[in-house]
Amino acid sequence: MTQKIKFHVVYATGCDDDYSSSALENHAPSVKGWRSERFCVYPQELVLQFPSPIRVRKLQLLSHQFLIARKVELFIGNCRQGTYPSYQSATFQRLGYISFDTNEKSSFKARELKSVHLDCEGLFIKLCCQKNHVNKHNVFNQVGLVAVNILGEFINHNGPDTLKDLDIMQNSTEAAILGSINKPEHTSLIDDITFGMYQDPEVARVIKELERKKHVAIEEERYEYAKRLKQAINDLYKVGERLGRLEKEKKAAVAEENYDLAQAKKA
Repeated sequence: MTQKIKFHVVYATGCDDDYSSSALENHAPSVKGWRSERFCVYPQELVLQFPSPIRVRKLQLLSHQFLIARKVELFIGNCRQGTYPSYQSATFQRLGYISFDTNEKSSFKARELKSVHLDCEGLFIKLCCQKNHVNKHNVFNQVGLVAVNILGEFINHNGPDTLKDLDIMQNSTEAAILGSINKPEHTSLIDDITFGMYQDPEVARVIKELERKKHVAIEEERYEYAKRLKQAINDLYKVGERLGRLEKEKKAAVAEENYDLAQAKKA
């Protein structure tokens, strides 16, 4: 089953103070994400490691609103049979790249979200951020990612489920290209990056519990109950988004020492 896959950032070329790459491991309206060092040398690389090898179905990147990479190259990585599971000994194959807009049309206020369907297997994903778009706000020529989301499934069907059994996938690039044709199965809205990044955390927990109950109701063929749960989830989703937005705006107002506005945004 396709699901949201947790990961650890095991390598980063560098990061700015208070914007560590480990911030990408969590999703919430208040997260600041990762930023490269000031006046860094490009490319800037991030390596994500999964708990065990997975089949990657979808990757989502949420860019910073003005610290924008012109493009981010994607690589899938695996370790040879019998080797220690380390990104340093892994072999990476290029999947392609994602390009980002200059963001001038939004006056550098909106954050661009890019989603790409994939079909490849591996233990690592490497993101290679190329040089930044130049704008008046990005005075230190940095790039930044606010969030990264991976959807896929753990490998356990007549194939390797531990690194000791895992061989290099020779056709990862071709498989990734075919992923745009062989669309993955439907995924829950709670696994999408927008849920974690824009939902109030408390409301999000309630929605997840209702989603669980809805799936149980469907399995038990209690369809009328499942229908009511679906409506409740949709209503809470709107409320959670509004609360998440207010919390983000409140923190921004506090950072600018605009306490009247912060009080007005208090949820």
